[in-house]
Amino acid sequence: MTSAIVLPNLTQWTESRITAILKATSTTDFDQAFDAFIAPDAQITVNGAPLTRDQYKQQLAGEGLLEALASVTFNGAVEVPTDGQLAGTVGVFYVATIVSKLLIDGAPAESTITSSLNVVIKQYPTGNTGPPPPIRGYHDYRKVATLDQVFVGQPVPVHFAGIPSSAT
Repeated sequence: MTSAIVLPNLTQWTESRITAILKATSTTDFDQAFDAFIAPDAQITVNGAPLTRDQYKQQLAGEGLLEALASVTFNGAVEVPTDGQLAGTVGVFYVATIVSKLLIDGAPAESTITSSLNVVIKQYPTGNTGPPPPIRGYHDYRKVATLDQVFVGQPVPVHFAGIPSSAT
């Protein structure tokens, strides 16, 4: 008995790939998540500036990822498929809270990233697809060919006991 493999829709795919990158706690996990999301020849623009794939990867790693904990909340998405669930354009809006291993007055430092991300997803049937999935060995060959991101990162204010929040 065989069963058809059901791919996640483009929005689900995009959100799961972003979440995997933002929640990676090791360099290996981060590299695998990034390589599974961004095509080798991807065109990338961040806050209006063009970046190479390597520059974007370094920027993400420098945003405090690979830290202790991250949470991601997606607040909206738009999807326009061009080839069923295999290719198309997706726009997502999300807020990520990154909890650092760095302690400030005994409490972990936090930062918030607010982002609007638009991607064009295409099929890339060759190259690094990551380790085979545990079920039926199917590889998902979708990758981001074009990425346009607008984001801002801000530290979450730390309020010390006994000091009014307006004084910090």
